[in-house]
Amino acid sequence: MPRPSTLAPLVVSAVLLLCGGARADALDSHVEKLLAAKGIPGAAIAVIHRGKVVKARGYGLASVEWETPVGRDTVFLLDAVTTTFTAVGVMMLVEQDKVSLDDSVRKYLRKAPAAWEPVTIRMLLAHTSGIKDDFWQEYRGAYLTDYTDADIDAFAFKQPLEFKPGERSKVAAIGYFLLGRVIERVTGETYPAWMIANVLKPSGMNQARFLDPREVVPRAASFYQSDGKTLVRSRGHLVTRRGTAVASYGLLASLEDLLAFDGALRGAKLIQQITLDRMWTAAVLNSGVRSVRGLGFEVGDQRGHRRVGQASGVGGVQYLVYPDDDLTVFWLSNLEAAGSPAGQLAGFAAAELTHPSLLPVQPDPDAAKTERLLQAERDVASGAKTSERLTPQFMASLAASGREEIAAAAKAKGPLQFVICDDVTRSRIQRHGVPVVEQCTYRIDGDPDTVDVLFSLAANGKLADLQVDPE
Repeated sequence: MPRPSTLAPLVVSAVLLLCGGARADALDSHVEKLLAAKGIPGAAIAVIHRGKVVKARGYGLASVEWETPVGRDTVFLLDAVTTTFTAVGVMMLVEQDKVSLDDSVRKYLRKAPAAWEPVTIRMLLAHTSGIKDDFWQEYRGAYLTDYTDADIDAFAFKQPLEFKPGERSKVAAIGYFLLGRVIERVTGETYPAWMIANVLKPSGMNQARFLDPREVVPRAASFYQSDGKTLVRSRGHLVTRRGTAVASYGLLASLEDLLAFDGALRGAKLIQQITLDRMWTAAVLNSGVRSVRGLGFEVGDQRGHRRVGQASGVGGVQYLVYPDDDLTVFWLSNLEAAGSPAGQLAGFAAAELTHPSLLPVQPDPDAAKTERLLQAERDVASGAKTSERLTPQFMASLAASGREEIAAAAKAKGPLQFVICDDVTRSRIQRHGVPVVEQCTYRIDGDPDTVDVLFSLAANGKLADLQVDPE
């Protein structure tokens, strides 16, 4: 993504040298520059560190038409971040012994196909079920047609398994629709009614509600799309009624609501800490390798610090938690496919989390290592079947789409420019089942975009993973 060359030194200086109100002012400046660079009409952000709100405010416009500013009470559609709330609801039922993570989904949804017998509640939560995610095909393009839960059930149950349950991880919105149906079957209430009474209201989420396309929602943000030149209203929000189990996308909430939820979740008011720790732990695949997802949370790291969270493409909504740093970040915006820059905000509260994309290029301390990494990148991009520079596990994991992204970065104009290398040995980070000891970020000044490339290295010096523009 494009990065103005003058931004990195400014932000890094602010993060490292300023504190208190001055640091918050630097955060304001950074968010405003993000909105301008990406053409985002409006956003609301929050950074909470060690129980203290570092920053929580709105920027820009909730409605371009009416020039209405974004506030802490502006309501956004959370889209895929809804899944985190659904997962918390399911885990509450697990704590109450009303649901077991190892139960087959067919115990609760008896009309589900026999092929789904191996699919467990845990697998639905962790996106390892293997159920084909053609959920949206049922009403794609039919904006004026309503569907009931029974309609969507019937469509969902026709879906085959793409892979053996537990074999790999692949995001499937259909899995969370099914979890919404499980909540309904277990509680005898609709998914929205039960979630409002047991998750939203107890958390203090007073504005939050579930999507009904016909409902008038006070202080709701308008959503937009852009081709980089023209701003238009997003058609993605001209949706049909899709039944009651809107558990994969249907929660609307304000920044105030999310601050309340984070406090309730981190304060063990909804589920016990031991349960939350289970949700923050990466699921184990059949092979014994850990996935990149836990239960309702994606599991990863930033600069060697553990990071969990969830993100949505619609509107660029992101919820990040750094458990070991006692830090939470929220990013809400109203431009479709605006990206999820919440990780960039963490460093304004904890300098050691300063995102590599905000660091300047430095003199290369080890040109020989850089050359080895460049050759490893080319091996990935070329489609080579074997490479002595890559771990076998990374080679086995490479999909065509991943190669294409890396190939594009490899073809970008300009050499690898050194940014930073972090020793992450103590963090116990793994990539494709291999422990990582060092992560190095390099920048490529390409045409038209500048990209960052993150190399994760195993103890034997081989490349265990490669990410282009990691969030």
